[in-house]
Amino acid sequence: MQPPRRLIEGPYLRDLLAQPEAVAETCRALGAADAGVIPARFHGGDFDRMVLTGMGSSHHALQAAVPELAGTGLPVVAVEAAELIHVQPGLLTDRTLLIVVSQSGESAEVHRLLDQIPAGCRVVGITNTPGSALARSAALALITAAGPETTVACKTYLASVVTLLWFTAVLRGARPGPAAAELTAGAKAIAQYLSSWRDHVEQLAELLSTVRQLYLTGRGTSLAAAGQGALTLKEAARFPAEAMSCAAFRHGPLEILGPATAVVVLEGPANLAALNLRFLEDLRAQGGRVLHLGRNSTRASLQLPPAPDRLLPLLEILPLQLTSVALATLVGREAGRFRLATKITRAD
Repeated sequence: MQPPRRLIEGPYLRDLLAQPEAVAETCRALGAADAGVIPARFHGGDFDRMVLTGMGSSHHALQAAVPELAGTGLPVVAVEAAELIHVQPGLLTDRTLLIVVSQSGESAEVHRLLDQIPAGCRVVGITNTPGSALARSAALALITAAGPETTVACKTYLASVVTLLWFTAVLRGARPGPAAAELTAGAKAIAQYLSSWRDHVEQLAELLSTVRQLYLTGRGTSLAAAGQGALTLKEAARFPAEAMSCAAFRHGPLEILGPATAVVVLEGPANLAALNLRFLEDLRAQGGRVLHLGRNSTRASLQLPPAPDRLLPLLEILPLQLTSVALATLVGREAGRFRLATKITRAD
């Protein structure tokens, strides 16, 4: 007989439950923000490329904006900041629009990057820390309002995503106030899902009690939640998880299917749902353990509230965050308590 599970409610869980207000506060701040001259310069043809960069959760957040930014007509590249610094510095020219996401605005990569960008390169900085190196150096500093965060990025991740979605809308011609008001609906949908968090954690613990590794798969903007979800599971639950596209999983990882491996398939937006669900059924036909995460999931813990496709990057991460709580609970550990990591990374 299994001993009863004991969920340890620590600071990380409190941060998770504070996410609706963090997103709402960030939307309020963005509604009053001045986008500055960047959109005018963008439409004036002053840039020949966009480079998006960050590390860890900040890098994963970028994937929520890449598909829509790619529709603006400029080449778009998303690359880790360390790779941009040490391997691909040639991407940065005096005609580059560089979007840098860093919750602290003070990581080793941020300092090194700011020291080496060309003089004409224009930086948009997205950070949760006013007065940070990134906020001081950016041509346009967008300050999120996530508030203090204890360990694993959750509030700051969602605040970064909502800011990226807002900035993308403004670049594409939306007015700052209405663009922020539209995104406020995301805070309400987040609150709706999290209102049943205890039931969700219990169901996820039951589903995953015999699983020893997880693969998180999706396409398009869902790659943001897949990447951040895998990072969260490793950080918050010390559980092995890997993210990749649905298509990439067909190229070899199929061989790892088995009773101890579960594959989470993110249903994604309407234009990709049929393709992703066909992938899900193919995995099931080959005997794989598959979990469907999306608006049409039949499991309450993996079912997202109704919301426009544009808000999906704010919602898809939530079941994966609660999965980290469930997995930690299964082994009697407090989710999100760091043993080796630190909140700000000082070496690159």
